[in-house]
Amino acid sequence: MRRLLLFAATFVFLTVGVAMSRARADGLRDVVRTLGIDDSSEVYEKLTFLETDPDSAAKYLVAELKPIRSVVRIPPEQAQEYKSEVHVIWCIRALRYLFGIEFTARTRHKFKPDEKERLSEIRFGGGEFAFFGVRMSHDVIYIAPVDTQVEIIREWNDWCAKTSHKVTSDRMKDFLDWYF
Repeated sequence: MRRLLLFAATFVFLTVGVAMSRARADGLRDVVRTLGIDDSSEVYEKLTFLETDPDSAAKYLVAELKPIRSVVRIPPEQAQEYKSEVHVIWCIRALRYLFGIEFTARTRHKFKPDEKERLSEIRFGGGEFAFFGVRMSHDVIYIAPVDTQVEIIREWNDWCAKTSHKVTSDRMKDFLDWYF
């Protein structure tokens, strides 16, 4: 009888644990899927929730990354028109925030004279470019050329694959480091 009770208690404990793990995973997936989409008042709560399981958050965030081909500049008043693009930007921001990492890459794109602002916002240094940059005074998002984006996404995928099950949060504490 004692063994049966011990077995039953263990079974219940494991079942509840599995259910809670699934619920957390589902919650993380939902947070990642909606990041940057009509959530300006909840974004810090979402980022804090992602910190509860950085390894899973990393996988879900990296899975959401895709090149932005439709636009090179998103002013704040047009953010609603470009929800999927802004979502990708927020996934990169979340990765920066959680892990303190910024990947950059080169480009074959030849910037035209009228792309001066874009160039100045995404240039990282040494011929490298960030996935995106934000003009602080206007909160306008400038997006890197597609070849740069593709390379940065590849770097995030490689990083995630190499650090799988070893990911810990090393959060960028300064808003200026991860947002812009």
